[in-house]
Amino acid sequence: AFITRKVFFYGVLTILPYYLFVPGWPSMEVLRQPQVIGNLLFLGCLASMICFLTWNWCISKLGAVKATNWVYFNPITTMIFASWVLDEKITPYFLVGAACILAGMYIADKKTSAE
Repeated sequence: AFITRKVFFYGVLTILPYYLFVPGWPSMEVLRQPQVIGNLLFLGCLASMICFLTWNWCISKLGAVKATNWVYFNPITTMIFASWVLDEKITPYFLVGAACILAGMYIADKKTSAE
């Protein structure tokens, strides 16, 4: 948790001068809108905090190597949800990529199981 706090702190510290001096950023009026605040709370609480806690729980149950191998499943789940929620088309390129990802995950899982 200590390292994560440092990463977030230095990320904010790095982006803050850019936000203050580069034109074209949204004004504070826009950032104070309920929809924007809700989105930021979602990103901060769910996407950062709960996902971080879930990731640590997965690592404690599966081990670091096996849990990390599952990160490569993200593009597949993203495409499935994008086709369902956003009506995106699943293309042959996606199917080939998904097959490569699944094959790589299978090989990596078998390799870590053998060791």
